[in-house]
Amino acid sequence: MRALTERLGPLARIGLDAGARGVRTRHVIVDGHMVRIDWSAGPPWMTARC
Repeated sequence: MRALTERLGPLARIGLDAGARGVRTRHVIVDGHMVRIDWSAGPPWMTARC
């Protein structure tokens, strides 16, 4: 996420594949900004919203 933040600016939300992780947090803090995590049970995908 830090690489995306450096390229795109502060992230507000990111979508991740629920099957890729056992623990699913609802948000993380990146460089002092809260980033909301949306989980999908569908095919692998990743999106970022700035």
